[in-house]
Amino acid sequence: KGNTCTICKKCEQNVKAYGKPSACEYCNTIAAFIGSKCQRCTNSEKRYGPPVTCEQCKQKCAFDRQDEDKK
Repeated sequence: KGNTCTICKKCEQNVKAYGKPSACEYCNTIAAFIGSKCQRCTNSEKRYGPPVTCEQCKQKCAFDRQDEDKK
């Protein structure tokens, strides 16, 4: 292996189980091991619905968490 980068244990396990990840279709993080979305975006989509466009970066990766603000 000529790869000298360091990855966390969780990513290391996922690479062994699922292969090399691809870019998430929402946030572009290289962490989509299963399907086209990373775990954060998959869970957020289930919880809050589809993402909306972020006003700052213009990516469609912001999840509307209105109910969470009450905590």
